[in-house]
Amino acid sequence: MIQSSTPSGLTFAVARISIEFTSTFAVGTGRGDSLHDAVCVTDANGLPALPGTSIAGVLRSVMSSEDESYARDLFGYQATKRGEQASGSASRLEVSWAVVHDAKNRPVAPLRAATETDDAVLRHLRLGVVRDHVRISERGVADGNGKFDVRSVPAGARFTFELKLNAASKQEAQRELELIVNRIASGAIRFGARTRRGAGSFDMIEALIGAFDLGVSADRNAWRATKGSLRERPNALREFKPKPNGSGSTRLLELPLEPADLWIFGTGKPVEGRDGHFTMAKDKRKPHDKLQVWEQRIVWSNQGGSVSTPKDAPALIAGTSIKGAIRHRTLFHAIRLAKRRPETAANPLLAANAAVDALFGFVSAGADGGAAVGQLSVTDIYVQDVKEIPMQHVALDRFTQAPMDGFLYSEAPVRSARVTLKFQLSAEAAKLPNAGIALPSLELALTDLAAGRLALGSGANRGHGFFRGAPETTASIKNFARVTP
Repeated sequence: MIQSSTPSGLTFAVARISIEFTSTFAVGTGRGDSLHDAVCVTDANGLPALPGTSIAGVLRSVMSSEDESYARDLFGYQATKRGEQASGSASRLEVSWAVVHDAKNRPVAPLRAATETDDAVLRHLRLGVVRDHVRISERGVADGNGKFDVRSVPAGARFTFELKLNAASKQEAQRELELIVNRIASGAIRFGARTRRGAGSFDMIEALIGAFDLGVSADRNAWRATKGSLRERPNALREFKPKPNGSGSTRLLELPLEPADLWIFGTGKPVEGRDGHFTMAKDKRKPHDKLQVWEQRIVWSNQGGSVSTPKDAPALIAGTSIKGAIRHRTLFHAIRLAKRRPETAANPLLAANAAVDALFGFVSAGADGGAAVGQLSVTDIYVQDVKEIPMQHVALDRFTQAPMDGFLYSEAPVRSARVTLKFQLSAEAAKLPNAGIALPSLELALTDLAAGRLALGSGANRGHGFFRGAPETTASIKNFARVTP
């Protein structure tokens, strides 16, 4: 006999939540299409969607890391023991699919009529943004046969979804649901794939909450008047101001940095009519050989949503560009620290690699090589108000160091006032076998970055990509990286 502690459903609370993604995200389909190697899930309208199973899975993971027994009670469980009957409980939390918003900031209807006029936001959402990637081998270098591309949902996309929580009383249901909404608003949760590489981060735009007891006439009438469509704003729900209390399982770090000079993360594609993208060569316009990456995103104002034009698109600092540099410098410090520890001094390289792999994640070669997700996540950064500075270069012969005839090339690095990097570290990092090496090494790597000793992007040998943080950033880095179990 299956036992269940789930209430009868007469007393419950409902939350309708709207979020805006601050980076790209994608819930993959497991396959690509005729043009791209990987694409995201879409709904019946051909628009990107966020399945309820993806939302519920992320919430359950967060809750389980903090209190496994409560997560089992909230999300249900199915347990079987040999020789005994099955036992379990249904989930008390129901999660809807998240519906994307159109240019008027309204959730799209379940099925849009073919005669409806499309808008710029929905057109951009259908196309998505495409990024090229190169597979990294087990040695940490590019795999020559592993180039692929991914089509994701652009940054700025807004979605609305609904949570319904059953409890013994409507007051208890509202209290529990408010705690869940606070967790979602904490900034420690991400949706979709490739979250540790910069994707899936979001801000909560609005939360509406209401509690009902269907045994009470007033609540029953209010619930009857509430329409199920996410497109309709329910009068029975009231605005709730979340109090992001963080998460005991995650630490966040915002690292504001000022560029020492120029920086460039490339190579981007030239945009006709954009200043700095072209140079004059023999009286003909020619794009620079190396450009900063720019990515269009959705921008919201009181008038609704719009898509940044190619000319006005912000500069992109991909999370992969940040994470790769941090990992490399962390390994350098890990080897140095491993040599000083008696238990790892005999083979410091092996211990350092194990520590960095556990912190950043790894995939080993071979069918039984193993794999593990990392404990450190980064976030894609979009930088506005940047200025391109065209530069000319002459290629040098690698043996004689003399100029090579016919090898003049140009690039257009950029200058900006400030760049704020964002990192996320799981508290589980403190339980890693080599945490005594990995976490101090991460702290030293981030300190090097803030002190101008570690460059990001390309052109470090020409002085590009160095940043400096304010004096107080050192304390923030220490507080972030010194995680205790």
